[in-house]
Amino acid sequence: MNLTNSNDLEILDFPDDKTMNIRSHPGTKVKVTEQTAKNGYIGDQEAVKKWLEIEKIYTVAYTEVGQSYTSVVLQELPERRFNSVNFVEV
Repeated sequence: MNLTNSNDLEILDFPDDKTMNIRSHPGTKVKVTEQTAKNGYIGDQEAVKKWLEIEKIYTVAYTEVGQSYTSVVLQELPERRFNSVNFVEV
């Protein structure tokens, strides 16, 4: 579903793909979907393409909640940080 705001900017609404809880506990299972892979900045999208597989289940090691950005560190790739908007909880 697409919505348009008063400035005629397209606002995308994806009711089936809610992003993960930014305060997820270690051990939480998450995955990237076709839709959430498109979320975030260009660099976030490129990191998903390079390091992650769509629909594969990953395990949260921890999250780092910032003022306007939350990083997710996965147990499977502890040296990388990803944007929380690229994940949904399983």
